[in-house]
Amino acid sequence: PMHSWRVLILPFLYHGPPFDSYDMAEPWNGPNNRKLLNQCPNVYRCPSRDCDPSLTCYAAIVGPKTAFPDAGTTRFADIQDGTEATIVISEIANVDIPWTEPRDLDTRTMSWRIDDPTKPGPSSPHGPERGPAVIYADGSLRRLDRSISPATRQALTTINGQEPLDPPVPD
Repeated sequence: PMHSWRVLILPFLYHGPPFDSYDMAEPWNGPNNRKLLNQCPNVYRCPSRDCDPSLTCYAAIVGPKTAFPDAGTTRFADIQDGTEATIVISEIANVDIPWTEPRDLDTRTMSWRIDDPTKPGPSSPHGPERGPAVIYADGSLRRLDRSISPATRQALTTINGQEPLDPPVPD
C-alpha cells in the first residue's frame, strides 16, 4: 500500500491538517508527504511516552485470518470470534514506525511475547505491571494482560479461528 490506515482515517477523526496537506497522488514518503512526518496526531501517540514526533505508538495487526488480511476487506459480520474478542491494533514500544508509513505488525513475522527485545510485537513502555494497550474490533481499549499465553494472544487477533482462550484472570 502507498498510504497508512492512520492517514486514511484522519477525516473521520477530525478535519484539517495534516490530512488536508497530504497528497494521495504520491506515496507516504513522497516529497510533499515527508514534510508531514513531524505532525503525528496525538491520537497516534502514547500520552505518557516522549519520543520522536514522527513516530506512532500504535500498529494494526495484519495478516491471514486477521481483520486486516493481505487482500480484500473485512466486515463486522466476518468477525465470528466476536468483536469484543478480536484485537485489531496494539501499542508498540519496541519498533519505530513513522506514522504515515503503511507498516504494521504482521502475524507472520511479529513476536507474540510482550516486550520481546528481538522482534516487533505488542509492547509497552509502562513497566512490567502494565501490558500494552490494545484496541478490539468493538472499539474498546484494554491492556493486554501479561499473564495470558502467547498462543492466546495470537488467537485474539484472528477473526474466525474459534481457538480456545486462556481462562479469564481473576481481578
